[in-house]
Amino acid sequence: MDVLINILSILGLVLLVLILAIIVIVLLVLFIPFRYGIYSEKKDNNELVAKVNVTWFFKVLNCYYYYNDKGTPKFAAKILGFTIISDEKVKPAKKEEYTPKEVADEVSDEVEKKVKKVAQETDEEIEIDLEKETKQKPKEEQESEKEIEEELKQDSKEKPKEKSKKKSLREKLYLDKVDMVIEKIKYIYHYPTRHEVQRLTIKFIKDILRKLKPKVFKIDGEIGFDSPDTTGYVIGALYASPISRLGVNLKGNFEKEIFVVEGTMKGKIKLFPLLWITGRFLTKKPIMDLIKKLI
Repeated sequence: MDVLINILSILGLVLLVLILAIIVIVLLVLFIPFRYGIYSEKKDNNELVAKVNVTWFFKVLNCYYYYNDKGTPKFAAKILGFTIISDEKVKPAKKEEYTPKEVADEVSDEVEKKVKKVAQETDEEIEIDLEKETKQKPKEEQESEKEIEEELKQDSKEKPKEKSKKKSLREKLYLDKVDMVIEKIKYIYHYPTRHEVQRLTIKFIKDILRKLKPKVFKIDGEIGFDSPDTTGYVIGALYASPISRLGVNLKGNFEKEIFVVEGTMKGKIKLFPLLWITGRFLTKKPIMDLIKKLI
């Protein structure tokens, strides 16, 4: 009996530790922010490079994505320095024994010629064998083969009809879904408290964007068009617009056509405030009533 009590107490302690660990991990994920950094560059040789990096809790979780339009993109996710997801493939080192390109092309041409010759010879042999077999076959077998061919032709004529029926059914289902979406949009537009719903939705979007606002946002570069007048108009419009207040610093080049831009964005995201704002939005009475009627 004492042994059973001891086993149950150990199991209870283990279960309690697991539950506490899960609660701690959930709280850490909710309250410790995810930090992100985005860097992109458009070079003078029309090469586009982009890097995205997301880290959490002193880089316990580290994810990055690298894109280059002249190469293959790379993605990896690491936990405590150990790679758990990666699409990087280790390329084998090139050996000096490899033949030059010209020799490889010549060898491939010779192989293709030999393959074509062998294929032609085999086709001729097959045709001769088929002619012999058709001559040797009795008339009954030839008639049965003709009947089979006619049946196959009839089946091939009937199959497009079946395909057209399936397509028509799919189109009907798609149109029904589109009609349902249109009806829901009309219902929302004519909803009695639509103005209140619009006000709450706009406020919700603003609150979310405020929480997602990056701490660092910078765009530097140099642009120039084929005409100096066009360059002047574009630069003037940029500095006259509110975009210039967001950290956009583009210089005009009136001598040559160029487009070199470098952008950086850094910030952090906390999940708990986003979930809190979303839950508060969804529990508003006009939003809840609208969701119930749409569902």
